[in-house]
Amino acid sequence: MADASASMTLATIPLIGFTLLAGFYLTTLNVRWTLVSVTVTAVLVTQLLLKLRRRDALTERRVCVLVLGDIGRSPRMQYHALSLSKHGYSVTFVGFPGTKPHQDVIGDERITIIPITEVKGLQVGPRMVSYVTKVILQSLQLLLVLLKTDVQSHILMQNPPGLPSIVVTWLVCY
Repeated sequence: MADASASMTLATIPLIGFTLLAGFYLTTLNVRWTLVSVTVTAVLVTQLLLKLRRRDALTERRVCVLVLGDIGRSPRMQYHALSLSKHGYSVTFVGFPGTKPHQDVIGDERITIIPITEVKGLQVGPRMVSYVTKVILQSLQLLLVLLKTDVQSHILMQNPPGLPSIVVTWLVCY
């Protein structure tokens, strides 16, 4: 099984290089091919990173509680984090800092709060372009945060907003 994983990783690296080269040469054609190339490269790099992250026996009791909002203003998600902690899970609580969370959440040794910054005041062209740019930046930030944390057995996500969260958590869990 390890040999299959290693050969898959070795096969992914040339694919990433090929995609980058193809993207370089296709960018002279038009913007659409540039976006396709960047998207394919991002997917391949993500797959490579995800294959390098393996679950082990320690991940069976780890849960990520994901809030794409102010942690302190999400009492239901704080309750979920406390409940999971009381049932023996190590909880990684990811969300925007702002309002102070409940004292029980802050004082619980099994709950680790990881703040992510909110993308505010981004004005890039028309409103739709600003919205798409904000979603892309939040997605990349969330992907990096989830890849840097320990591998989780479960991810509990607040929905709405689900647009960047659902796709990113699906990629991380894949």
